[in-house]
Amino acid sequence: MLTLGNLSLSSNVAIVFAKGEKLRVRFMCSCGEDLATGQGQWGSQDLVFKRPTVVVVEELGDWRGKLSCKHLRFARALREERLTSELSNAVSPYPKLRTALNHAGVPKMEVPGGFNRALKYADEILVPDYSTTSGSSGWLVKNSEVGKYLRGLPPLKDSGEIGRIWVNFVGFVNTPDECSIRVCSEDPTGQEAPSYYDWPRGCYMSTNHQIFRVEFDKKSHRVKKIYNQTHGTEQGEVYYKVRPVGRSISVGQRLPRDCR
Repeated sequence: MLTLGNLSLSSNVAIVFAKGEKLRVRFMCSCGEDLATGQGQWGSQDLVFKRPTVVVVEELGDWRGKLSCKHLRFARALREERLTSELSNAVSPYPKLRTALNHAGVPKMEVPGGFNRALKYADEILVPDYSTTSGSSGWLVKNSEVGKYLRGLPPLKDSGEIGRIWVNFVGFVNTPDECSIRVCSEDPTGQEAPSYYDWPRGCYMSTNHQIFRVEFDKKSHRVKKIYNQTHGTEQGEVYYKVRPVGRSISVGQRLPRDCR
């Protein structure tokens, strides 16, 4: 058994098991039958690994004389042709690829407790499905296949009918704890500006309050114009979300699904 210290995730840790090694899982287990015997979906169970496998477990320790963990969150076969140090758990927000994978009907991978617990190699990409609130699903894609899925997207065809949304923006995106953004279906001019909770000052609103009008084609959802109504200027991009990662609307790109 090899513990990958550089891949520790809070109370979770990534471990490599050799063929024939055992692990007692006390509660939740997410491990394919092709990787280990004796596993189910829930409840205390003893796994015997059929092949070299890398897993992400929670609360690893000794339980009644056996190596055990509380939950097994993720498991995949170890690729022997590569060093385990090349494994990473970094996800890549890639909205266009997510759209392409959904369009192609590529099955999602479920990782109980959070998709960021999945592990990839250097020649792969982890694409989370941000259309779900749980954040536990996404795709593991080879870098060499990304272009294939993107080329499979149907061409954007405009209808000529323009739709509009407004981005009510307060604060600064480089300090997300002092930023609040709301996407509105109607012009919020004249309404109370969003506020955020600033720990030293309580509920607070920055002096940097701006309203952006976003125009898009109703059929293709291609963004045509972003107009800063506060300053009377056009721009190519505007942020509409700062947490858990910054996400933006861009001219020429599809309007993000969660803004429609």
